[in-house]
Amino acid sequence: MPKNRFFAKSVTSLIKPHLQRLSLRFSGFMKNWGFTRYERRALLLFIALVLIGSSIRYYQHRSVNSRLEIWNQRSAQIDSLTHSKIEVTSASPIDINAADARQLQRLPGIGPVLAGRIIDWRNQNGRFSSVSDLDKVFGIGPALLERLNELVTVAPADTTNK
Repeated sequence: MPKNRFFAKSVTSLIKPHLQRLSLRFSGFMKNWGFTRYERRALLLFIALVLIGSSIRYYQHRSVNSRLEIWNQRSAQIDSLTHSKIEVTSASPIDINAADARQLQRLPGIGPVLAGRIIDWRNQNGRFSSVSDLDKVFGIGPALLERLNELVTVAPADTTNK
């Protein structure tokens, strides 16, 4: 708390002489226009309030804009982390009979719900005999099956870990 008082006193001591000089010049200028002493004080107070209000408004606007920029940058970083899919190349296709939900979610168009449906279908009906059997899973249509065709494979029964 003492630092704030010192800061306030030092700022006031720096600004006060300039404000007094400005006030004297301005009141002399207004005196020539025929304003009374009280009218000059009221005008000075009004001008000071307008300047203070506009500076507060300016800094609030600037502060809000900087916060929005920071928020947008952070949300863009979060979006890129959460929505990015790990690219699965055709050089390393995923075996749909051995893949867990996390591996299936790496595929484009497959989220947690669809990965769960694939695993449920596999548990209920046994192994997939071909990639085209994915069409039997609710939510996988011809368009998604075509996209997944190069990215998934069905390994023979003896090589899967089950």
